[in-house]
Amino acid sequence: MPTLITVHLVAPRRVFLPPFTGEQVRALFFRILGDSEVVVRLHDVPYIRPYAVKPLYLVNGRKKIVRNGRWIINKDEGLAFEIGVFDPEIEDRILGVLVRDIGNVVRIKNSEFFVDRIEVFRKSSFEDLFPGKTTSLVGISFVTPTLFSGEIKEHIFPDPLSVFGSLLRIWNSFAEDDAKIDEETFLGWVRERVYIRYYSLKTREAKIKDAKIVGFKGKAAYVIMDPDMEEAEYLLALLRFGLISNVGLKRTYGFGVIKPKDIANNRQIKLHE
Repeated sequence: MPTLITVHLVAPRRVFLPPFTGEQVRALFFRILGDSEVVVRLHDVPYIRPYAVKPLYLVNGRKKIVRNGRWIINKDEGLAFEIGVFDPEIEDRILGVLVRDIGNVVRIKNSEFFVDRIEVFRKSSFEDLFPGKTTSLVGISFVTPTLFSGEIKEHIFPDPLSVFGSLLRIWNSFAEDDAKIDEETFLGWVRERVYIRYYSLKTREAKIKDAKIVGFKGKAAYVIMDPDMEEAEYLLALLRFGLISNVGLKRTYGFGVIKPKDIANNRQIKLHE
């Protein structure tokens, strides 16, 4: 059952962090898990990792204050990070360890934060992510740096095949057999019937293990030419799943966080629907 764990924090004092905290949140996640058996499962998956990390963000929607390359977090400011898990064999174990062992205080880089609360969103199956409706125009906000694999090298443009192909491969790696989506049929439909209407993107660097990784952030809108086809519903299900899984490469380091929107009906695409 796809699971999204949101950990709410409060800054006890004014602190400074890197603007992008994907690597630090990932490190905290593994410190909490410790030497539990589930860690082996997370690392031993040969191709697609069964989890994703969403870096720290301000819960009040305020814009980050960044000066001299440092994110300034004021005293009593509320923040959160998220962990998405979608391997049904380890979801319960990860949730159990996280709730039991996180404690009242966590350390991110060199700063401590109070743990305020933990929220858990779960779907009983991948099939429950199907929305039962379709639309003709969707938008995606790429909140953290995003990049995709290519035939020759990585690239930083959100063409439909890259976006929905990435989400589909993650989905099919962990979904129940009756919820899997036929890759050839779906991607053939995306290739022919989905196209970018407009985009506004900018490149951004984020540091992982002392290496600077380049991705893009921004917005793109996608026209769905056959909104009455079942593939259009699959596309919306994949976008809802993307709220848990992220998209593209380096998802476990906080890359590829998305916020999708049904532009045609002027509403955010949410998990709680």
